[in-house]
Amino acid sequence: VGPSTADEVAAVLRACDQAGVAVVPQGGNTGLVGGGVPRGGEVVLSTTRLKHVGQLDKSTGQVWAGAGVTLAVLQAEVAKHGLDAGLDF
Repeated sequence: VGPSTADEVAAVLRACDQAGVAVVPQGGNTGLVGGGVPRGGEVVLSTTRLKHVGQLDKSTGQVWAGAGVTLAVLQAEVAKHGLDAGLDF
């Protein structure tokens, strides 16, 4: 499933809980250990559509970013304010 909001994620999780079905969250598929790979009929919850980047709080240097926001997008957004995301892979 590919939710695009936190409310949609919550609805999927409620439905899976009620049905007794396991959920595997899946992001960019960059993990080396296979943590986002379904192994036995689980529902795959893709985070790729959760791409909202919130407004930057300049006083704290914080910004809210959805689970599907790539590092490149985040870095480009904060660079507009003369900042850099403190992450590098």
